[in-house]
Amino acid sequence: MLYINSTDTIDAQFISAGTFIHEAGWVHSSRIIDSYEIMVPIKGALPMRVGTTEYVVKPGTLLVIPPNVHHTGAAPTATFVRFDWFHFMLTGVRPVAQPLVLSEQIKRAGLLLPAFTDELMMDRIYMLATQLLDVYQAQGRQAYLRSILCSMLYEIAMQERVVLDKKAHGDRALQPVKEWIRIHATENITLNQIAAFFAYNPSYLSRMYKAKMNRTISEEIEHFRLQAAETQLLETTNTVDQIGRSVGYADPKYFMRIFKKHENTTPTQFRRAYERRHFNRQ
Repeated sequence: MLYINSTDTIDAQFISAGTFIHEAGWVHSSRIIDSYEIMVPIKGALPMRVGTTEYVVKPGTLLVIPPNVHHTGAAPTATFVRFDWFHFMLTGVRPVAQPLVLSEQIKRAGLLLPAFTDELMMDRIYMLATQLLDVYQAQGRQAYLRSILCSMLYEIAMQERVVLDKKAHGDRALQPVKEWIRIHATENITLNQIAAFFAYNPSYLSRMYKAKMNRTISEEIEHFRLQAAETQLLETTNTVDQIGRSVGYADPKYFMRIFKKHENTTPTQFRRAYERRHFNRQ
């Protein structure tokens, strides 16, 4: 299921946001609300039922709960859970079924909001979600909050469009390679090792990956290492040196140089910029 609009812009109104935390054994309350909610999981797995459909909301996924639809926990959580939540209103939006993904209506839509997905690059969404929480905690103006919310929705729509396009063209041959790199990025992996695992010629794999993924394999490894570093900077109290080593950089100075090159800020500045968070318990 997708939620789409009929224009190339998004009209959203921010309501509230926060970070929910709870120990194992918690069950989401049974309720119906009159706004949209996005759940962005950080830790643990949350069994949810929205309408008649059940989901397991865990890191790497994103769940959208539409207004006026009953939703509840499908089972108690097995571990500690933590997720960011965002309530907002949308105008001019309607649901469409996934078999219609190639329709002209979807191609023209500015909003492409999947009911549930595990196919997006969540690090980019985490960044915007964290910024939105930070500004909300600082009691930022409504116009600023709305701007960040719309940026997050545009980011989701842009990525969802790429996902749908790849599905339409059947070009998924390199997804297992990308996923393997993501899992092993913090290890000392090489092009030859990746090529051997997937039975590719290294030169051919290198050329094909660059052509299809718009990144070299080295750049992909670096991308996932920095993604892991950003998560630790936001979610742990580990030192910058410890984080650098844990994601594959033995030289702390090199890690800081690479981080600043890609993020235009130092790891310490990045951590300080997003240190204010809003937490709640139900």
